[in-house]
Amino acid sequence: MLAKSIGLPLSFVAFLLATNLVGGFMGAGIPLVAGGLAGWAVWSFFRHLDELRLNELLNPAPVLWQLPLPIVWGIMKDVFDASFVVAGSSGGLVAWKLHQEDPSRGLMSSMLDFQEMLGDISSQTSYPRTITVEIQLIPQGQGTLIKLRYQAFSPACTQVIEQIIISTNKRLNEDWKRHSCQKGAFTTSGESL
Repeated sequence: MLAKSIGLPLSFVAFLLATNLVGGFMGAGIPLVAGGLAGWAVWSFFRHLDELRLNELLNPAPVLWQLPLPIVWGIMKDVFDASFVVAGSSGGLVAWKLHQEDPSRGLMSSMLDFQEMLGDISSQTSYPRTITVEIQLIPQGQGTLIKLRYQAFSPACTQVIEQIIISTNKRLNEDWKRHSCQKGAFTTSGESL
């Protein structure tokens, strides 16, 4: 998202600056090459920032909730088996569906299927998309360590996927706060998902 909103205009500015600066010292073709390299470097920088941010969303750091495993299991099941999120270009509601769970090992997996509209206004096409999340709950003392790993494939646009993951994590944090206020619990890491 940064690559499109900030990186593209700044890469154009870098191209213009480099061609003007180098143009005063060199011949005809070299300023264009220097401008192209400068523009590419700026674009690559912002594209890399986007990839880092998406990777951080898809693979959040483990968080320790000071709640017992059965309560955390219930929170995860509530969020990843029935909660609705706004998804896709149409803004429709879709639900997470729990498709695998193993309470004895603290593992569950959930999927969210939605349609993404791609193309311009005159020729939009709907493409199916799936986001999966693997959840591992590990008891630690009186708390539970939560490890989430999201997987998604969207070649054209990651904004919808980012919005879905952010809204899902927000719902998890709201449920955790509600339960922790009731039980007097806290996270020892001080972080939220």
